[in-house]
Amino acid sequence: MVADVLEAYAAAFEDPQAGSGTVCSRVAWTYGLGHDEHAHPESTGTGCTGAWRTDPNSPEHGPGALLYGAVVVTYTDAGHNGLPPAAGEATLRLNPKEQQGEHAIGREGVEVFADATARGGNAVRGLGAGDFLRYDPVSFAGIDGAVVRASGGGELQLRWGAADAEPFATAVVPAGEGWQDVEITFDAPEGSGTLFVTSSDELAVDAITMVGAGAADVTAPTVAHTLAPEAPTGVGGVFNEPVRFSVQATDDGAVASVQYSRDAGATWTNLAANQQYGVTFSQDGAYDLLYRATDTGGNVSEAGAVSFTIDLDAPDEPTVASATTVSVGAARVSYGAPGEAVVTVTGEGGTPTGEVVLTTGETEVGRGTLADGTATIAIDPSLAVGTHTLTATYGADGVYTASAGTVRLTVAQARSTTTGSVAPNPVKPAVAAKATLHVESSTGVVPTGDVQVTVRRNNGTVASLTGTLDEAGDVVVTLPKLAATGTYQVQARYQGSAGVAPSTVNLTLTVRS
Repeated sequence: MVADVLEAYAAAFEDPQAGSGTVCSRVAWTYGLGHDEHAHPESTGTGCTGAWRTDPNSPEHGPGALLYGAVVVTYTDAGHNGLPPAAGEATLRLNPKEQQGEHAIGREGVEVFADATARGGNAVRGLGAGDFLRYDPVSFAGIDGAVVRASGGGELQLRWGAADAEPFATAVVPAGEGWQDVEITFDAPEGSGTLFVTSSDELAVDAITMVGAGAADVTAPTVAHTLAPEAPTGVGGVFNEPVRFSVQATDDGAVASVQYSRDAGATWTNLAANQQYGVTFSQDGAYDLLYRATDTGGNVSEAGAVSFTIDLDAPDEPTVASATTVSVGAARVSYGAPGEAVVTVTGEGGTPTGEVVLTTGETEVGRGTLADGTATIAIDPSLAVGTHTLTATYGADGVYTASAGTVRLTVAQARSTTTGSVAPNPVKPAVAAKATLHVESSTGVVPTGDVQVTVRRNNGTVASLTGTLDEAGDVVVTLPKLAATGTYQVQARYQGSAGVAPSTVNLTLTVRS
């Protein structure tokens, strides 16, 4: 059963001269809209598979006409042993889903009457015991139910092959005024055959409308795409030349349209079949495309997607491999004086150019520009104490690809030296002296942190005080007033920091009356 949608077909003929298969180029078909006893050709084509659209608005028929699709398929062989080519022909009838009562090819015991409320303006009545409506040929392929439009109250049976065959479906039509629509489902008979409609209840029948896809095309197309050039050649993965975008649509029938969208599907632009469903983009920018195809049955494919960027001024992506090596002057250094890293980048056929970045983890600790393939990079003096893997990364140029090399570097604490003096010295009792202290590192980094000052006499601690170094590494600590005369030991100890080790200086203070 068919409706006004795309229909697909497949043809196969026996051709002894062609071997076991059908030569599809020799198959031709003509589709026409049939009514009554003839058909009007509407479209033609070739090939073993194809599709056509049935048009409910064809002008060759009037209201209430008996309509059907007629397909004539011919096959012409290549001839044999000097004989001319021979042709074979097969005809296929496609019934509409709605089968009106008055259009039954055979009617027994019923009469046709006019009724303005009937689907075609006419119906049949008097379908009782021994009566039938016969429809031939019928195929229920793709059909799993029907809507029976009848009146009078009673049962209506669908039978296959004979008027007295066992019913494969029964509709119970309610009594009441006017036409009653009764939905039924069934397991349809297979193949092509004859449908008989019977009843013992003197029913009037307007139409039986089949439910299901029937022979209609309900399969959506599939789509894929290509880009030309196939891959970008610009730095950063961009196209630096115009891009040809093409869609390949495949359908079991015929494709009606192929479209693409640049705004996430808000609007769609048609691609022309005579341009192989392609379009060339030549403006800089980011392209986020969706694309789809619709067949002549109205089935729409799932949308495909592709994204790319065009930058016509972008240089070509480098293609020659480079190799990066990095070395340091010493594998172990002191905090504040990590030294330099020497980075060398090589590549076949020339000398790489550009910048090299030195990192440890995610932290940059230096960078430099290659000169004759080498860069000497001063390592950040704040590189923390510990063992580091330094990575030198070459960022590519117009010829050579990016590469990286590594080296291990251990940073130890720098040594410190603490110096100082006490004044006045000697000092009178009840007068406070001051300790002036200075701490410096072996690498020139100014130490930070605290200095602890301890005053002792006769192995006993008299006082303990703390001062914090300023930005020059200096601190002045005021000592307590000492009442007892004699000599005191004043020890100043720098406590150290993450990068600088501790150190101590011992001073003396004399108290005199």
